[in-house]
Amino acid sequence: QITTSSSNTSVVLDPTVASQSVLGTDTRLITVTPVPDRYGIATITVIVEDGGLDLDLDTAEDNAMFSRTFDVTVTPDIDDPPSPVTPHVRMFIHETLSGDSLVSYQLPAVNVNGEAINGLPNRVTVTSSNTALIPDPTVLYASADVPSSLSFTPVANANGIATLSVQVEDGGPDNDFATTEDNRQATHQVEVNVLEVISNQGSAILAKDGIENLYANTQPVTYQEQQVQTNIAGFAAIGALSEDGANALLVERSSVTNRVVTDDAWRINGLFDSLQNESSLVLDLTGREVSVDLNVVVVAGAYEINGARNPTLVVRRGETYTFNLNTAGHPLYLQTTNGSGYQSQNVYSSGFDGNGETNGTYTWTVPLDAPNELFYQCEFHAGMNGRIVISDLPSNGE
Repeated sequence: QITTSSSNTSVVLDPTVASQSVLGTDTRLITVTPVPDRYGIATITVIVEDGGLDLDLDTAEDNAMFSRTFDVTVTPDIDDPPSPVTPHVRMFIHETLSGDSLVSYQLPAVNVNGEAINGLPNRVTVTSSNTALIPDPTVLYASADVPSSLSFTPVANANGIATLSVQVEDGGPDNDFATTEDNRQATHQVEVNVLEVISNQGSAILAKDGIENLYANTQPVTYQEQQVQTNIAGFAAIGALSEDGANALLVERSSVTNRVVTDDAWRINGLFDSLQNESSLVLDLTGREVSVDLNVVVVAGAYEINGARNPTLVVRRGETYTFNLNTAGHPLYLQTTNGSGYQSQNVYSSGFDGNGETNGTYTWTVPLDAPNELFYQCEFHAGMNGRIVISDLPSNGE
């Protein structure tokens, strides 16, 4: 049998022994594993014992033993030293408004390489470039010289940018802070952008930075891969909504409020210069308007339309849509109400020849007098339904 040990497990763990066949011979391999970010010397002892004349390890009196020691020196990688100052990491947060409780944020403590400290000794100090916005953060320690996280609290009713400079020092190869000549140091920087809140009254928070760039729930609002500003084609951004998986901006012009539909990443897929129906539920539809061909099948508890389960359909008045139904046992209806399953008295049939059908191809020419909102509904299953949003806006603002 083989046993191994390390004289300094804070630098090198006790080695492990594994069997491996090499050229038909059973060979033992010893694996030595240094502790991350610890440097120094450890003496490794390897003891080999056999069973003696009776080949029985349990009868120790005749067993033969052999031992050997060797030193393992662990030093920093001098070919890849830590960068004196790492590039900015950026984070976006909202300002704290009057009357709201102050909010504290935490960042994980990292070593000179920018990696997790994992309970090892490091000394960390943090300063803020803008203490009127974010006072110097506090370093939280799990134990002596072992930082766990950094905590900072922005000032109320303040917005702007502050750079947090995190200075990190370790003990070097000898793990001794007192011998400063071999200590390693690095500075990491975090740029914190505290956004000015435009509105927090909707289901999402709309905010802006110092140059009027727009953010929803701290995510940039974009159009054609460029961040948009608070004035969108002459409309003032005043709020944001995120409901049932659908995102939208609230915009206002001439005291009329409308919605600009975005995707899940707050990307606007089409803009506009004028409105034809300012009372519509949706202002810009190009990001969600459905194909004129709708392939409808049944999956567990839902209609799947063009690959999406019970999706919201966005259509335009005067346009003709084709419903390709493959919904055996689940007749589809259009109706004017939702929430209580199929209701025969509320079936909407104007321009649609597929109500109550389960198989085949049917068309719907959306009437010019269609309401702003309808629903599709299964006759027998209340949960198989979805919303239809109707507008007469032309695409691309034409």
